[in-house]
Amino acid sequence: MFSRPLFVGVGGAVELAPGYLKLVYDIVRQVGGVCIADEVQSGFGRTGSHYWGFETQGVIPDIVTMAKGIGNGLPLGAVVTTPEIAQVLSQRIQFNTFGGNPVCSAGGLAVLKVLDKEKRQTHCADVGYRLIGRLKTLQQKHEIIGDVRGRGLMLGVELVTNRNDKTPAKSETLVLFEKLKDLGVLVEKEAFTETCFE
Repeated sequence: MFSRPLFVGVGGAVELAPGYLKLVYDIVRQVGGVCIADEVQSGFGRTGSHYWGFETQGVIPDIVTMAKGIGNGLPLGAVVTTPEIAQVLSQRIQFNTFGGNPVCSAGGLAVLKVLDKEKRQTHCADVGYRLIGRLKTLQQKHEIIGDVRGRGLMLGVELVTNRNDKTPAKSETLVLFEKLKDLGVLVEKEAFTETCFE
């Protein structure tokens, strides 16, 4: 089973219910499956509360994938797995044109050192706490903000034309997206309704 271990990406930072992954991992493993955690977005302390998103669910995956944050702009990704799975993979020919790039590897190591030295996980928790508080204050003042959710700096702000039925505010989202960009605030629109900023 392949999952994002903390948030459902499509839908805009919708957090998984407590215990969900434990239940699913147990079922997958009972039938001989492998559990894979995609930490591309939630890893490296971005949630503020945990270094890895899967830690919030109290599970240990068989394989963890990571990228983006580990390279800080350099093309770098990694797969971490159990010794048993690594042994199986070592018996097969693996080819990757850019695998083991020394510049990217050095960049990744530098990123890990900075994350630790500058206490970036604590920073994500502190800034995220203040940001979500301010966003919720804005939500009380502006009917268009239907929901504010998330953890650390993995947040979602959903825009609606009607809070009762959560009608997506598509045209308003496009206008606000461009206005935020003009102000130097870069946000991402989630892919499903495109009315939730992440």
